[in-house]
Amino acid sequence: MSEIFKIKILALLHDPPWKPWGITRSIEGSGRALDDSFLKEFNVTYYERASDVHEKDGLTFAKLLGITDEEIDKYIEIVHKADRFSASLERYAISFQNTGTYKQTWKYNVFNPKHRIKLVDNIKKKCIQDYVRWIKDNLSNLNWRDKYNSLYALIEVSWYHFCPNNYPLADTRIGTYSVFDHLYATSSMVNWFLNRDLTGYIVKIDLPAIQQIISKARKAWDFWGGSYLLSWLTYETIDPLIHSYGVDIVLSPFMGLNPFFVTRLKNIPREINGKETYWEFNDLMFNPTQPIMPATVLLALPKAVNHNEDEVKKYIKELYVKAWEKIVSAVSDNFSDKSILKSLENPITPIRIRVVDVNKALRSKNFNSAFSKFMYLIKLINEADVMVKVTYGITASDFVNKYTTEKYENKELYRICTSCGVLPSVIDNDEDLEEGERLCQYCYIKRKLHKYMERKYNMQLIPSTIDIANVYNWRNVLEKKEEVSETDEYPKLLRLPDPLKAHDTPIARLFFYIYTTKKRLMLDCIEGTSEIDCKNLGLPKKEEIYYAIVKGDGDYIGKKLWKGIVRGENFKDYINTISNVTVDEKRIKEMEEEIRTIFNVNLEKDEVQIPMTPDYLITLSRGLMVVSLLDALKVSKDGFLIYSGGDDVAFLSPISNLSVLNLIEETRLNYWGASRISDLSISSSEGALGFVKIGDMIFDAPIAYGRSYGVYITHYKDPFFYSWEIASRLEELKDEVKGKDVTIILRGRGELDFKNIAIIRNSELDQIEGLYEKIKRKKELSNSFIKDVLGDEIIKKCVESDCGNLLKSVVDYYITRNKLKKDLNYTPPYNLNIIKAVEYLDDNYMG
Repeated sequence: MSEIFKIKILALLHDPPWKPWGITRSIEGSGRALDDSFLKEFNVTYYERASDVHEKDGLTFAKLLGITDEEIDKYIEIVHKADRFSASLERYAISFQNTGTYKQTWKYNVFNPKHRIKLVDNIKKKCIQDYVRWIKDNLSNLNWRDKYNSLYALIEVSWYHFCPNNYPLADTRIGTYSVFDHLYATSSMVNWFLNRDLTGYIVKIDLPAIQQIISKARKAWDFWGGSYLLSWLTYETIDPLIHSYGVDIVLSPFMGLNPFFVTRLKNIPREINGKETYWEFNDLMFNPTQPIMPATVLLALPKAVNHNEDEVKKYIKELYVKAWEKIVSAVSDNFSDKSILKSLENPITPIRIRVVDVNKALRSKNFNSAFSKFMYLIKLINEADVMVKVTYGITASDFVNKYTTEKYENKELYRICTSCGVLPSVIDNDEDLEEGERLCQYCYIKRKLHKYMERKYNMQLIPSTIDIANVYNWRNVLEKKEEVSETDEYPKLLRLPDPLKAHDTPIARLFFYIYTTKKRLMLDCIEGTSEIDCKNLGLPKKEEIYYAIVKGDGDYIGKKLWKGIVRGENFKDYINTISNVTVDEKRIKEMEEEIRTIFNVNLEKDEVQIPMTPDYLITLSRGLMVVSLLDALKVSKDGFLIYSGGDDVAFLSPISNLSVLNLIEETRLNYWGASRISDLSISSSEGALGFVKIGDMIFDAPIAYGRSYGVYITHYKDPFFYSWEIASRLEELKDEVKGKDVTIILRGRGELDFKNIAIIRNSELDQIEGLYEKIKRKKELSNSFIKDVLGDEIIKKCVESDCGNLLKSVVDYYITRNKLKKDLNYTPPYNLNIIKAVEYLDDNYMG
């Protein structure tokens, strides 16, 4: 199997990261980047048998990792075929007369080229040589499989440690894709050219009933457990394929920055060149305790996997079952009753697998371009099958039938699980069950999963919903905490929840553990039964009893971005914007016609459809992976992550001090690489907007379209599955708002009226904070202002019809009536949704 990894190393190095400076002779210092004096250190000679200087450099780099000249000669044709197939669309559109070299100037966002950043047009030879030396020193002694997978993870991140600010374009004539985008895409496409012809499979797998598995929960442990279980199960299913063929088989999500993959590599250092390897993301990358592995995966498999589509499906199903068995075996060490293992023979949900034989699918097609072939394959794999609705517990049907029949025949009663309310309970006696709780096998493994993770990774303690609601109060408590008489040493090994990590000490861990598990401090303070003086701990007269469930989802990801629909006036304008050279107008028209034969879509104003090449798909996948990491990091400041998939995000948050609004704003800004809410209204820019970063690494943000949120502010006692469904419904209401990119908020208990929702454009979220500031923080405006405005009969009529200046006059009147500061100079929002949102975000913490 070493052959396949050698080919892929060649693919990953055929364009070296310093390509744009090598081809323009912009490397500071005489001679080649890898000059003879450098190569002499390693007793390696320069590879001369390539036509382009950058490829000679790249293949010499491969020689430094142990690949011979003869192996390069043998395999390079496969790499060239994969290279051409992966190439970005602009190569097809550039006139053949433009064969010269051009210095790189601008990097344009692929999804909206009106956003760009200035690039460096020269580089120091020393940084290149230090980079190559470091890669060689760290990878040379590994076997070929580990060498390749480690190179995949390190080739980009280590580049920016040695050559920061040197973003390399794949083609200096055009300004979209980076060298790394193209290298990753080429490596993936090697899978389809290993037989030197276009063969192999494109495969899509996904796990259904995700929302049900998450929402069937009573404790915060449970919904985290359901989400993490799906992430782990998905990764564990594809891990044997990664082991056999290399990590590049995964087209989406991008695995080079996925903690589930990175932590499986034994030789990834925690520091590079004196800095943390992943900068502020180091803890997240080396401790895979967050559910950021999506349950939908797109694969490019070589023909070697199996002989036909049915056999590939069968093989992946077998891998899925083995993955489930591996997880059950690991977690069951924490089971108090091992007899439950019999009820866990089947995975928590079935797996859906769609397989397309690449050669067979294209055999009857007569496409002129490689991009047309790839787009057609993407269309086929994403075509909706007739979906059978999958419900929670369906995979346990055989066990349930047998179990309930035995109970009936023995004239015994059985009880339903108190968490899901669907399956019969199989356990009612365990240290992690409260009095009266009874769990089915799947809810039990969700509950016990956290204990497993605590021991494996010293994972953060997971707070209950009442403690999430009182994060700000807990910060006050941990500053003034009293001594604890307990002698249990185990909690001291764990970490406080991320929002409390500023107070993380062994004593604080023990205190929090005792007063959130064995005792319930916040509940006791609310009910007045606490053995500790709540006031002395810095708690207010009223603790928080409401928290927020937030669900965010990228707008038009599947309907547009996954079809190559991005921002631009037209195809010709898009190409002209990003190109330094003349474009072939005849070829552009031919390309547009080819695209229409595959995806016949209606474009709206300022939309253009470009070909979905492998370069494009990898760029989208990489951008979303970075957004996922950014979201996970931001949410941990004040909230508790349920999942983060790049396009989508879900978390729980306190409402104290507008913390939930701040997390929505920050995750929305992450999505576009923006720094402030006003950036969401900017149509073009030269700077950071439109690009997301990890340390010094730069990626394209999906800035073509926005992201919408559903926010349900619910009581800590309300059933989680019910509240989760409401939050889901709120998020789905975005489809009724033109342009989307909105946040939809509702607060309440019991029967709800969705007519009371507050719909706010995300570009206006800062207006909520402005009004909250005047009322809660600065106390310049009375709380009665909101009640007066929302209770006014005239204003109620304005909701149903346009009242013109009347609304403004009435709101201004109530400002005058309710101001607490005589010289208050404040222009309020003349938007009832914003005023309503401030009412919903009312908290006890700020009084």
